[in-house]
Amino acid sequence: MKIETTISCIIGGVCLFETDVTAVIDYKVDRRYGELEWWVDEYRVEGEQRVWAKDGTSSLQAVSITVPDNLAEVFDQYVAREWMEEQIRERLADMDSDRGDYLRDMAQDR
Repeated sequence: MKIETTISCIIGGVCLFETDVTAVIDYKVDRRYGELEWWVDEYRVEGEQRVWAKDGTSSLQAVSITVPDNLAEVFDQYVAREWMEEQIRERLADMDSDRGDYLRDMAQDR
């Protein structure tokens, strides 16, 4: 599951960084307790870069980069976990997944 988000690091009112990323999420459900467990497999930064041809013309080319592990660890510290879990539950429910409906109901009961 892919979720687009912005990861912000604000300390003492100062924004150290703010990055738009796509979080590639994996999840599982403990059927015994109905708990959702999820984690970010990888963060991807996507954008465009200008590519120049030998004749002097240029075009835009899509670029998608996997965030290196050491930076991904920093992103893990600052990702909005509650918001992300809400997005995962909503997407599971939108997929008409039985477990998605169950998880949404469980979250509303909390």
